[in-house]
Amino acid sequence: MERGPVVLSYNTLSRTADERALHLHSHFNIEENNIILLHMHDHYLSILYFWAIIAAGGIPCMSTQVSKDGVQREKRLASILKLLHNPLVITTDDLKTDFADLDNVRLVTLTELEATPTSRLDNKGARLGGYQKCHDDVAVLMLTSGSTGDPKAVALTHNQILHAVVGKSMLHHTTEDDVFMSWTGLDHVANLTEVHLHAMSLGANQIHLPASMVLEEPMIFLEKASKHKVSYAFAPNFFLASLASTRSTKYNSEERGQLPKKAVVDLSNLRALISGGESNVVQTCNTLTSLLQHLGAPECFIRPGFGMTETCAGSIYNAIDCPAYDIGRNAEFACLGDCIPGIEFRICRQDGSVAPDDEVGDMQVRGEVVFKCYYNDKCSTVKSFTEDGWFKTGDRGFKDLKGRLHLTGRDKDSVIIHGVNHHPQAIETAIELAKIPGVTPSFVVAFAHRPAKSETESVVVAYLPSYNIPEPIPRVEAAASICKSVVTHCGVRPYKILPLDERFLQKSSLGKLSRSTIRKAFEDGVYDNLMKLDEALVACYKDDDFEPAANRTEFAIVEACNSLLNTTGAEIGINNDLFKLGISSIDLLKLRLHLQCNLNISEIPITVFFSNPVIRDLAKALEDIQKHTYEPVVVLQASGDKTPLFLLHPGTGEVLIFMNLARHFPDRPIYALRARGFDNEPFFTSLSELVTTYHAAIKKIQPHGPYAFLGYSFGSFAAFELTKLLEASGDEVKLLATLDQAPYQKERARAYDWTEVCMTISFFLSLITEDFAYKAIPAFRLLSHSQVLDTIFNIAPSHRIQELGLTKEKLDNWANLALSLKKCVWDWEPSGVVSKMDVFYTGPLVGRVPAKTTEEWFDGFISKWEPFVREGEGNVTWTEVGGTHRTMIQPPHLGGFMRVFRKVLEARGL
Repeated sequence: MERGPVVLSYNTLSRTADERALHLHSHFNIEENNIILLHMHDHYLSILYFWAIIAAGGIPCMSTQVSKDGVQREKRLASILKLLHNPLVITTDDLKTDFADLDNVRLVTLTELEATPTSRLDNKGARLGGYQKCHDDVAVLMLTSGSTGDPKAVALTHNQILHAVVGKSMLHHTTEDDVFMSWTGLDHVANLTEVHLHAMSLGANQIHLPASMVLEEPMIFLEKASKHKVSYAFAPNFFLASLASTRSTKYNSEERGQLPKKAVVDLSNLRALISGGESNVVQTCNTLTSLLQHLGAPECFIRPGFGMTETCAGSIYNAIDCPAYDIGRNAEFACLGDCIPGIEFRICRQDGSVAPDDEVGDMQVRGEVVFKCYYNDKCSTVKSFTEDGWFKTGDRGFKDLKGRLHLTGRDKDSVIIHGVNHHPQAIETAIELAKIPGVTPSFVVAFAHRPAKSETESVVVAYLPSYNIPEPIPRVEAAASICKSVVTHCGVRPYKILPLDERFLQKSSLGKLSRSTIRKAFEDGVYDNLMKLDEALVACYKDDDFEPAANRTEFAIVEACNSLLNTTGAEIGINNDLFKLGISSIDLLKLRLHLQCNLNISEIPITVFFSNPVIRDLAKALEDIQKHTYEPVVVLQASGDKTPLFLLHPGTGEVLIFMNLARHFPDRPIYALRARGFDNEPFFTSLSELVTTYHAAIKKIQPHGPYAFLGYSFGSFAAFELTKLLEASGDEVKLLATLDQAPYQKERARAYDWTEVCMTISFFLSLITEDFAYKAIPAFRLLSHSQVLDTIFNIAPSHRIQELGLTKEKLDNWANLALSLKKCVWDWEPSGVVSKMDVFYTGPLVGRVPAKTTEEWFDGFISKWEPFVREGEGNVTWTEVGGTHRTMIQPPHLGGFMRVFRKVLEARGL
């Protein structure tokens, strides 16, 4: 039976809790086991009996939500009961069945408890032992998820909780006049300590809403906040995203400039919307802030925070400048700010030493707000603390120059693909932002998996379908869109895409999906039957344009694509487009090697794949391969009605590095210029020859302006000269962007030799590390070219050599080609001016550049472009981006680069 709204004063709560405590004393003995497992979902009952247990002298342990799967539920509850030494369990009549298959459970329902005759309690007395506690005594046990094993119980002491709520109040300046609101369950510290005990410590009003009400209709959250004049509330990032999406849809009149009346929703009292539990996406924070400011919310009301059960919820917050601070940093995830009194953090390296500012490492905390132990689990407690008493949070992050915390993910959650760390939540966010039909919002999980015999990890994506399960068409279309989103974000295709039903995607009381639980179930084979069903349903799917292979070449390509690129499971035909299938740069190299072997072609130019992405056309091109001639322009993205963007290659001459970038422009043709010499053509001998050749090729593709160029490293010189040439003939160049290249480089170019360019190419290809390359160059210069190649191939990962289809002869030729490009600028110095330039840069180049910091690199080198741009406000812009010279336009830094690059395109009218 549903209960209507309940209004309860603190005095009434205290009095009612004392009464219920008298009933409790007849059911448990404090001296034998003073822990009581509180197993219920109702907010009112949870709060009432939490305090009843405290008043009775017991220690409440808040039971978390359990799985709907009977086996998993029984396993978890049995583990909890064992951990707590078979405590008394208090539950409701409807939840009693959760314990039906467990033996010897000491259980009492609320109906039974409240039916205890009063006459049996007269000798107990009204004043109970619950008020006689020491500061260091355990006040409450909070269960962890237990996602990778048995759950742990975090022992929160009275002293710890009191320090936590005082610290929160001091940082957020909360008072008795504030109104707090929560919709999460009391089994989570986001309610218990962040809201309930925090508000109670101040004597402030607090509102508790059913989670189902808020999650089903996010706008209710705003309406209740308005009605009750709420000033302090909590919501994780996924809910902020739902709120932003729902509000934008509900009040779409706002898009026409017709704002809703303030009488509908007034958020002028809302000062702090605490957000934690998962990293906050800056774009989400910015969108929601902009939307809710129209309803009276202040400029910086979203307060991202770091907190754990072990730290009594939030203990580090950005309480002053979200999202402005993060937008200024071009960050993907929000800064978590500063510590409350009672806690401090540090970032450590693997060797235990403290990392300097801005270096990513392991996050550790200590202080009065931090717990001291896991109940009845000495082993986990010891493992969780360093020898000098710091708690190892399991998070990775860094401290910025202002001493503020930034997290980059959990150390166990990271997906490491070809040596690059990818944050699972960033992958999930990319899928969520794509708004894919058939994918239920906020029910997406990405996690790492290393397939058998694989040299690297892969991404697995699980999601809750919103379509009818037996239907193959939306299943295949959703998988294809998910694949595209992952490839765009990471540059790699997912290993598996799993549509799971709701019983496998249950959220915690905080509204979170347990990534590690889902990953473990996948690896344990729990989803095997679902995967077989998925394969069977997809096998029924046939694209309307499907056409099977009809000759040997088509059969070879289709077979290779089904093996390498078939993420969705739908059969591939000759009308499929390689790039729409989500082919990555690694896939492309594998496909080329496979076809060279199976079709007995000595060398397939990589440009053939870009020029002929449809399998039917590729087959014809391969049959005509001997007629190949050098074409400078490579088509990376053919469609779109916006101004084309031409990408000028770095000093390696290759264009594969642009593949990930091109995927971010579905509405704009993207072309790349590839150096001559990869396919037995003569190398360029001067920058003038290169520019003239590229100019003619560009004019053939796009006869008239406006033009847009992006030059990466060496490509900046070519882009600059092309712009001068076009502007001199009256053409308009709307964009000339340069990536991390200083104008005066002939001295550095002259210092290069074959050994250094060979080592540079090798670390660009991930054959060796960048650090090893620069340390080994002096020694390698004492070797012959043949010995250098032998050494590189001996130490390079064999799978990487195979993926690239690389031979010593090819690497030697590539090194000679790259060296020829260096020679093209041996005597070149910039001259003349261009109308405008947008300069992007990162940290100083490794090697001979005498700059140790980003500031020195900019001041002494990058900024020297300014005299070569026509004078005028805004004609030249400077933008610092993340990553290194090698990784600035690669995942995971590509997302940050694209955010600022799009702003530049917009500012230039593109």
